[in-house]
Amino acid sequence: MAELRQLHGPRLLLPLWLSSDRLPVEVARQRGDGGVIAFDRSGAVTMAFNSPGMKRAVAGAGRQPFAGIR
Repeated sequence: MAELRQLHGPRLLLPLWLSSDRLPVEVARQRGDGGVIAFDRSGAVTMAFNSPGMKRAVAGAGRQPFAGIR
């Protein structure tokens, strides 16, 4: 991550999936668990988590509804 900051300056824009995947890793590093459900402006969705039993769902126009429990 530091290498990317050096290349792109202090403001770093990552793809949604990469940003989301990093969150549970950082939370786990601090001995926590949890997750994130994130959408970008085009409607792409990503779900990243490190907790057992995370409930998650997504629905929307033109999207197949999804619900799950890990």
